[in-house]
Amino acid sequence: MKDRTGYLGSSDVPAVLGWSSFSTPWDVFAEKTKLIVREDTGNNATNRGNILEPGLLAWYADENKVNVVPGPSLDQDPIFYKEPWLAARPDGIVEGRGADGPGVIEIKTVRQFDDTWGPDGTDHIPLRVAGQVTAQLICTGANRATVVAYSPMNDEIRVYRIARDMAAERQVVAVLRGWWQRHVVANIAPPLDASDACGQGIAALYPCARDGLRKREATLEELLLLEDIAKLTATYKQVDELLRERKNRLKAVIGEHPGLLVQGKNAASYFQVKGRERIDAARFRNEQPSLAETYTTRGPATRSLRVNYKPES
Repeated sequence: MKDRTGYLGSSDVPAVLGWSSFSTPWDVFAEKTKLIVREDTGNNATNRGNILEPGLLAWYADENKVNVVPGPSLDQDPIFYKEPWLAARPDGIVEGRGADGPGVIEIKTVRQFDDTWGPDGTDHIPLRVAGQVTAQLICTGANRATVVAYSPMNDEIRVYRIARDMAAERQVVAVLRGWWQRHVVANIAPPLDASDACGQGIAALYPCARDGLRKREATLEELLLLEDIAKLTATYKQVDELLRERKNRLKAVIGEHPGLLVQGKNAASYFQVKGRERIDAARFRNEQPSLAETYTTRGPATRSLRVNYKPES
């Protein structure tokens, strides 16, 4: 896989713009500045998409009688914008001058269509997808984008057509350029957020307490932060208990039925799962110490936060 740290890819754009529910600006910052190095092993969703992508591209080409060529693979150079900090790898490119070309195609597999996906034939797509295809249009100069979305749960393919909006693209480029210059070139971290990348980044910046330093008295601002954490922790425990009680009540009323519907749509499922399997690690280490050591992997050391502060009542 080609190194992606030297530019914003189209899949990074939704996170930078705050349009993604899966990643945040901190995820992008930590990757591009190499503050955190991750192995991209994929997941079930991405693996499913990689398997289905060629078939969906072929289906679209046949259905619309157009020639579609695959976009750059991960081991090939992407298509760069005129400024080298932005690039894209569309899944496919429609050749020709017909109604569908020249254009880019993005393939999406979604477990189930929700209300962020509009009807077939519209341009109503989730913001995270809109950000990605906007970057692809910016980089390729194509005059339109097509999103082919397949849902295994719905057993349905929907096709969305997105026309270029040059005014919107100029605004997006300005925001992305400013973000790249400030956070990657100048190496200034984005505002702290709740992402795992943010926590891991802080741990990478401060991997251990400095020798010779002792715990110090909290400032007023730090005291207020401790009080916030204590209050939120108490609230979380109350909400968690209430949620677990409500779920138990729902299980009881479902009883022997497999679940509940609301206006014919799946609302809740109560299903059987396989018993959990586990290896008795302590016994394994005791009876096969050399073998256990061979198969033991150790991650890098990190820091853990434990808050003991409790406000006085």
